[in-house]
Amino acid sequence: MTDTNARSTIVRRDQVQEIRPSATSIMPPGLAAALGEPAVRDIIAYLTSPPDPKPSQQGPGRPR
Repeated sequence: MTDTNARSTIVRRDQVQEIRPSATSIMPPGLAAALGEPAVRDIIAYLTSPPDPKPSQQGPGRPR
């Protein structure tokens, strides 16, 4: 699990009683408005696309 300060905590599966979505986003307030709708759509498309099976030789591949 990662918190809003990017600190990771390891929790064993047998210690988890419930998994539910958060009621709040970890995205900073106002970021979507500052980026604009086209940029937000591009980010969502990128994040929901499948990983590239063959990373480019020009730079690091997209981690997944």
